[in-house]
Order: sequence, then structure tokens, then C-alpha cells
Amino acid sequence: MASHAIIQYVGHVCYLAGHRKERKCAREYITWLLDQRRGKVTVDVRGRDDCTEVHIPSNCIGWVTGNRGSELRRIEQESGTFCFMSGDQHGEERLLIFGHDEGNRVAEKAAQLQKG
Repeated sequence: MASHAIIQYVGHVCYLAGHRKERKCAREYITWLLDQRRGKVTVDVRGRDDCTEVHIPSNCIGWVTGNRGSELRRIEQESGTFCFMSGDQHGEERLLIFGHDEGNRVAEKAAQLQKG
């Protein structure tokens, strides 16, 4: 949802559909996840318009991510974003939040009021 691309797995093959920028973002997100299995990943977010960077104190990382990233996956589902923990150029951990829709707090509150 964060890239706004369509991602379909058929066996061990991943197909991407959508506009070029959407496919590029989806490919990057998948690559980072796969690279993370081999070790720490550092993502350069300079010049990106699809990312919000949040620095997380080291003693709070486990609380933010949850057990095996479960809390981040829940947040992704609710917000339509892709959340990724990445080191910065100084080796400090940060939370990167990617999404195709910038959104805003006013629209979010209005949607919550409509629901309930």
C-alpha cells in the first residue's frame, strides 16, 4: 500500500504493476527487507518525498517495533505505510515511514469521526 503499486507473488517470482515511480518504490522496499535478513541496512532518504524519518532512542526500539516487528506491521496495516528500521550515516537507529499519500492530521481525525 505504501508504494501504491500492485505486488503479486507467483511461486518464487514477484510481479510489480503500476506507474514507474510506484514500481521503483515497491522494488526498493522489498530489496531493503531482503537485505535486512543478511545484516543492518542503511537507507539514504535525502531527496525522497515519500519518507518521514523519526529518530528512536536505543532504549525504546524494542517497544516501538514490538516482538519481531509485530507492532510496526500493525501500524503499517492501519496507516497504509511501510515502516522500516534503518541505521543512519552515523550508525544510529531511526524509523523510516514511507507512503505514497502524504496525509494530514485533520483528514485522519475526520475519518475517525465518520467511523464512530
